[in-house]
Amino acid sequence: MNILLIQPPLRDFYRTGLRTQPLGLAYLAASVRQHGHSASILDCQTGAQRRAPVPQALRYLEEHYIPGDQTPFRLYGHFYSFGMSPDDMRTRIMAARPDVVGLQCQFTPYVDDALAVAALIKSIDKKIPVIAGGAHASCQPERILADPNVDFVVIGEGEQSLPQLLDCLQSNAAPDKIQGLAFRNKGSISVVPRTSFIESLDQLPLPARDLLDLDAYMIGGQRSTMLLTSRGCPQGCTYCSVAALMGEKLRTRSIESVLEEISICVQQHSIRVFDIEDDNFTWDKKRALQILEALRDEYGEAGISLTAMNGMSLLSLDRELLDAMRRAGFLHLDLALGSAAPRKNKQLGREAHSGSTGRILEQASAIGFPVTTYILLGVPGHSIEDMLASISYLAAQPTMIGPSIFYPSPGTRLYDELEENVLRQPGREFLLRSSAFAVETPDFCRLDILTLLRFVRWINFIKRLLLDHQRDSFTLFGLQDEARQWWPEQIPRSAESCASGWFFTTPSPLGAPEAGRMASALLWAHNVFYAIKRVQNPNRDMYTYHIVPCATSGRVIEAICAADELTITAARVKPVGHGSKAISHVYH
Repeated sequence: MNILLIQPPLRDFYRTGLRTQPLGLAYLAASVRQHGHSASILDCQTGAQRRAPVPQALRYLEEHYIPGDQTPFRLYGHFYSFGMSPDDMRTRIMAARPDVVGLQCQFTPYVDDALAVAALIKSIDKKIPVIAGGAHASCQPERILADPNVDFVVIGEGEQSLPQLLDCLQSNAAPDKIQGLAFRNKGSISVVPRTSFIESLDQLPLPARDLLDLDAYMIGGQRSTMLLTSRGCPQGCTYCSVAALMGEKLRTRSIESVLEEISICVQQHSIRVFDIEDDNFTWDKKRALQILEALRDEYGEAGISLTAMNGMSLLSLDRELLDAMRRAGFLHLDLALGSAAPRKNKQLGREAHSGSTGRILEQASAIGFPVTTYILLGVPGHSIEDMLASISYLAAQPTMIGPSIFYPSPGTRLYDELEENVLRQPGREFLLRSSAFAVETPDFCRLDILTLLRFVRWINFIKRLLLDHQRDSFTLFGLQDEARQWWPEQIPRSAESCASGWFFTTPSPLGAPEAGRMASALLWAHNVFYAIKRVQNPNRDMYTYHIVPCATSGRVIEAICAADELTITAARVKPVGHGSKAISHVYH
């Protein structure tokens, strides 16, 4: 049979474009081809982004997201449709002439986008079976099958069950013996649970990258790809669904298999940038060192570039691993902390934060790594003070801060623990995205989390400023004297915050650093974050800007002001060069 595997487009305020390559579909394509079927991949997230109307359910965000804000600690602006239009998809699907379509249904808030593609397929030919898979479909197969345009759901790993299902469809046999499959059966939904996972990952064929447009996935002007060297996770974090989907046991590929895949990518596809997507790449230190040292021996210290954008646990690293990562081609580090408070990390199911974290960050900085360390904001049970403590801790470390806004995902303990009337009312799942700030508790409201996010981005701006001016650190209140020098001359120092803000005109355009310094001065003067937008000026030799106050949480500002020991330390953020080109990290 001829199967077309589709990654749907999506709609949101932003998209992490560097991580959209559908590696899972490439694995599935290779497996069905190995079993005698033909396959093609349609990545509908490639193509131009287009502005789209903000959905009614997200209109409450319009007061917080200010299009055109030029400050470096802005949030989001317009709502977008990322990827192909329905007409383009229809043309591509019809040209593929599929017997079956496999549809990726990965993330909860984008279910509607995936189901719209299912409806499009059925409008082309209602006889084409539509098979959904991915994280969300695996965790909630009954809900996906409630849509009449979806016929089957493959649960969890699909490299074995999808070819088996294609065999059944081809021979018109019942699929009721296939593990990890949900389907309609005489008016009801049957779910055959998965009782085991693929033990030997080496038996899987390598991903069918020949079916991807590899020029659509570029980093720093170079072809890039994702790389998965293990599956499963024994850590049991309460907010993560990996264990539910891939099992609690860590299953690893052989080092030989990993090196073979990289060699094929380099020699056959001219890929030189690899993003290791493992959840636990450094869990087995010996294995990680063997892979890293083999890569260094094969490609030298400038032959390939490595990233791990999914994040690595700080507590699994040491100086030996950091040195090996640097020599093997890592350009920067994305590290996962969760919370700086040990008791909060324990609540999240993570290892407790320890004194080794600061040591690892110092060692990484000394080696020359730009580092981003990620923390969670907006987790139920965390207070404003808890979150601010994590922010303050990382502000004083040689790292940028990566704020991850919590949203509950199906298949996690936190999702199940939250009240049903909070999460499972009709349409609520559409809001379970980081850009929606959908979770509020008695400890914090949406405005509190939005203000904390702006504060983190402001700290990152100050860290860059310190680096640019070769300064080591600022205390939070030591910045007040510095900020007075950034006051815009066009605005009276006695001016008070007002709903409409101010306009000012300058003969030179504002860059992000100038806009950031100006907004910082206003923040210190009025305890309010400001956006700075350029507006039309009939005089082409002059530039006019509108300074607009942003909704700001007084509770958060008060908590920040109470943290008089807060210190902001410079962090390396400039790209580390490897070979003729360097790859700079993109901070969101």
